[in-house]
Amino acid sequence: MAALQVLDGELWQWDTGREVEVVGCEQVHFAKSTTGTCYTVAVANGKAKIPDELLQAAGRVYAWAYITDEAYGGRTRIEALWDVKRRAKPAEYIYEPSDQRTIKDAETARDEAKAAQKAAEAARDKAVAAEVKGARATTLASGSEATAAMEGNVLVVGVPKGDALRYSDLTAEQIAELKKPATDAAAGVNKVNNEFKQLKASVETAEKDRADAEAGRKEKETERGRNETERKKAEAGRKTAEQKREQDSTKALADAQAALKDAKTAALNYQSIIDSAAAVTALGLKKVNGKICQMRKVGA
Repeated sequence: MAALQVLDGELWQWDTGREVEVVGCEQVHFAKSTTGTCYTVAVANGKAKIPDELLQAAGRVYAWAYITDEAYGGRTRIEALWDVKRRAKPAEYIYEPSDQRTIKDAETARDEAKAAQKAAEAARDKAVAAEVKGARATTLASGSEATAAMEGNVLVVGVPKGDALRYSDLTAEQIAELKKPATDAAAGVNKVNNEFKQLKASVETAEKDRADAEAGRKEKETERGRNETERKKAEAGRKTAEQKREQDSTKALADAQAALKDAKTAALNYQSIIDSAAAVTALGLKKVNGKICQMRKVGA
């Protein structure tokens, strides 16, 4: 079902760039009345631009949704009309002249193409009949009649210069086909961007894991340093204790040796005393008035 709807509110005199939303057709024909020629605007992305020229005066704007069909030709699907409200002209008013072709322009181009085709066919037939030895083509001014003439045995064909292809000449399917390389490229760029984002996220995750591992390593290294300090402190204490033990052992050995020496000396002294006592007894010596005297029996 075809439909036409003005976008962005009511139409005002001197508006520019206004559009209609279009459903179910390929072209929209705009005009200020139901007679005369109208502007032909191709539908793109479901929208068609209202020619600025039609909004330079208050009144009505007519629009017809139009489709073309190879089997049935062109058909008007629906008509719509809107009132353009009157207002004063803005001081800064600037409009872009419409580059849309009218139906009359399209019909003229069609007639010129048909005439050129007929001229070419006639020239072909004439060339075959005259056994043409060669041919060349010349470009005529736009709107001229196609020509064909023989110069000797050379066929000279004059072809009118065609109108430049405009965006409005393209159908929605042709526009989509022209946009396809850019659309595909944009999809490729989006895919690369998504892959880059995923790779970046992976790199950031790996970097975070590395930073966490590095922090853990430093913490363990700090703990190892503390343990090493404690070990060195304990080792220093052990060495100090070992030195004291050796000193104590040396002193104890020296004391034991001195005690042994004293004991030997005492034993020798004691033995000397014993020996002296035995000698005194054997000799019959006694101490009398502080003197050692030998006692003898009388008459012996």
